[in-house]
Amino acid sequence: LDTLIPQSTETLLPSETPILPTRSLNQVNTLRVNHWLFQITAVKSDPGMDSSRQQVVLLGNVTNEGYSRDTFTGQAISLRDSQGRQYEDNIQGQLAAGDKYGTQMAVLMNPGATIYTAVAFDAPSSERTFTIIPGMLVVSWSGDISFTLP
Repeated sequence: LDTLIPQSTETLLPSETPILPTRSLNQVNTLRVNHWLFQITAVKSDPGMDSSRQQVVLLGNVTNEGYSRDTFTGQAISLRDSQGRQYEDNIQGQLAAGDKYGTQMAVLMNPGATIYTAVAFDAPSSERTFTIIPGMLVVSWSGDISFTLP
């Protein structure tokens, strides 16, 4: 992963915000979606079902910033590639990431609770450039984050 490009402050959909300067991968990239804070600490490309596929895995800490117990799901986040194709979360990739990276699956979380989790997407192995975009049922979104895999 070469760079993550965060965008600015929280907005309501479907607004888009301007791209900010690139930050180093050594820094945490924060995504706010609804009442969740997802601090993305790494992005990995793992082998897919065959040589033409890859699992793009977002790793990080998810915190429930809401006022009630809730479960974070990868459906809050989608991925778009450089050709405009969109990908939804992939549960098999998330399970594999749990085994490989020690992440937790989504659980019912109390307000203020944080877990280390993964959100995975099945994408063509030839694709290297992606943008994290809002998934289903998103009400508030802090802005898209673009990145390029090595």
